[in-house]
Amino acid sequence: MSKSYIGITIGPIFETMNLVSSPAALWTSSYMFSSVTKKLCEVLVSVYKVRAEDIISPYFDNEYTFSRKDGVGLYHDRVIFVKPDSFNIDNIRKIKETVVDSLVNTFFGDIQINGTIYSVDKEKVTTYLSEYIMIAAAEFSAEEKENISLKCGKIMDSLELAKNFVADESQNYILDRFTGKSENEGLANEKAEVKGKNDLIKKVVSEKLNQSEWQLLDKYGQIKDLPSIAKCDNTGKKYNNYCVLFRADGDNIGEIIGGLAERKDEKTGKVTSAEERTREFSKTCMKYCMEAADLVKKYGGVTIYSGGDDLLAILPCKGQIKSNESESYCDGTFIGFAENLKTCFNENFRTYIDEIKEFNKKTENSEERKRVPSLSTGAFVFYKKFPLYEAVEKSIGVLFDVAKTKKNCLAIRLQKHAGQSVELLIPNEKLGKIKELENAVFKKDGNKADDALLSAMHKITLFSSLLEAADLTEDKEKSVKNIFKNMFDAASHKDNDFVHKTLPDKYNELCDSNGISSPLKIDDKKISKPEIFSALLRLMKFFTEKGED
Repeated sequence: MSKSYIGITIGPIFETMNLVSSPAALWTSSYMFSSVTKKLCEVLVSVYKVRAEDIISPYFDNEYTFSRKDGVGLYHDRVIFVKPDSFNIDNIRKIKETVVDSLVNTFFGDIQINGTIYSVDKEKVTTYLSEYIMIAAAEFSAEEKENISLKCGKIMDSLELAKNFVADESQNYILDRFTGKSENEGLANEKAEVKGKNDLIKKVVSEKLNQSEWQLLDKYGQIKDLPSIAKCDNTGKKYNNYCVLFRADGDNIGEIIGGLAERKDEKTGKVTSAEERTREFSKTCMKYCMEAADLVKKYGGVTIYSGGDDLLAILPCKGQIKSNESESYCDGTFIGFAENLKTCFNENFRTYIDEIKEFNKKTENSEERKRVPSLSTGAFVFYKKFPLYEAVEKSIGVLFDVAKTKKNCLAIRLQKHAGQSVELLIPNEKLGKIKELENAVFKKDGNKADDALLSAMHKITLFSSLLEAADLTEDKEKSVKNIFKNMFDAASHKDNDFVHKTLPDKYNELCDSNGISSPLKIDDKKISKPEIFSALLRLMKFFTEKGED
C-alpha cells in the first residue's frame, strides 16, 4: 500500500549569506530562512490540518523547540509531510503568500529608534521577497516499506536546479535592512540615520522575534561584532584579535538515511514503519543541533545556524567558562571545542552508529559494509578586521575541501594578519592529545612557554633528518626520545619536563601513521613529520604570543 507525501525545498540560503559583512547580518540572513521553514510547518498544522506527527522532517513539536529564546535557527531547508486527502499541491502557492507576509511583518515591519519610525514600502518588499525566496514543492508516493527520505531527496535535488529571478534588482531590501547601513533607502525619512550599526536587527530580535537570550548580545545588551567576539580575556595575547569561523558536518549520514526503511526487530518482532524511523531520526538531528548550539554558547561563541547535521558558528580562539555571574575566565581553545562537539555528535547518533557497526560485523562481503557516521569539522582562524564574507567562503574550503576528504577529523587554517598561515589536519581520535599539549603549554609561566616553543621549533628543523630517520628504527619511540634528549642537552634544560618528556611523547603520539598531517605541499612533496609537528608547535605558539600581531 502506497501513501502520498509532499516534499518542499526552500532557498536561496547560502547565496544570501554570502552577501553580508557583519556577524549580525550573517545571523539574520540564516535565521530568516529557518523562520520560513518554521512558519511553513505552523501553517500546515494550523490551517491545512496536517498533524504535527505527520511532518516527518524537520522534527516539529511546539513544546520541544519553540521555547528557546537564544536566536538559533534550528530548521533546515527541506520539509517532508504526509499529504492529507484534502490537501492540494496548489496550496503551496497560498502557503508561500502567508509565509512571505509573515516575513514582511516580522523582519520588515515598522521600527521606532530614538523617536524615528523606520518603515519600508511593504508592497514592494512583498513583491521582492515573493520573487527572491524559493518555496518549491512536489508530490510523490511511496510504499510503506520504502525509504521516504531517499525518494524525496532525489526529487528535491531536481527542484533546486531551478533558480528564482527578481524582476527589479535596483534595490535589495534584505541588504538595505540588515547590513547595518547608516542610511537606508525606502525608509520613511530617507535622511535619517540609524546611529547604531545593527540597531534595526536588534529591534527586530527583541520586539518582533522575542529572542531575549540571543547569543549575539553581550552582557551589556550590545550586539557583538568580530572584535568583541575575539576578545575573550584581558591577557594581551595575540589570539584576542582573532576569530574562528567554525563549521561542522556529519560524515556518512547518507548511510543512516539509506537505512530508514521499514524495520522488523529480530528479537521482539515489532515492526517500525519508515515514517516512524525517519521522524525519529529528524528528532535526533534536532536534539543534536540544540545541544551543539548550547556548546557554542557555553564556549563564548555565536551560533549562526545549527540545523540537520550542520553547524556554523563564530568562536573566540579560547573559550569562556563562567566562574560566577560577574566574571569569566578562559580555558581551552577551539580544538577542545571540536572535541566536545565530536562527543556530542557521537552520543546523539550512538544508536545509528552502533547499528551500522553491528551490520558490518555480520557482513562477510567487505563491499557491502557501510561507512560508519562521524563528524568532520573545519576551523578558519582569521584577524578581526578580515572581511567576514571572505572568511565565510574560506571556511567552506577548510571543511569541504580538506576535512571532508579524510573525514572524522578537524581541519585548521590559521591565517595570520601578517600573511603567514598554518594548516593542520587532526584526526578526531588525536584531539585529546592536542588538549594535553595545550595544557602543558599553558601551565608555563610568562614568556617561558613562548621561548620553549620557539626553541623547540628551531631544534626540530635543525634535527629533522634525524627525526625522519627515527621512523626506520626498530624502537621508534625510544629513538625519538634520545633525539630530543640530545637536542636539549644544555644545562638550562636539565630538569625541563616539557622538552624532555612532553614534546617527545607528543611527537610519538601525534606523528604516527594515523596522526596529524597537513594539506599543504612543498614542491609537490608531502610535508615531513618534523615539519608537521613544527607547524603544530607554531599553532601552540600563537596562543602564547602577546601583541596585536
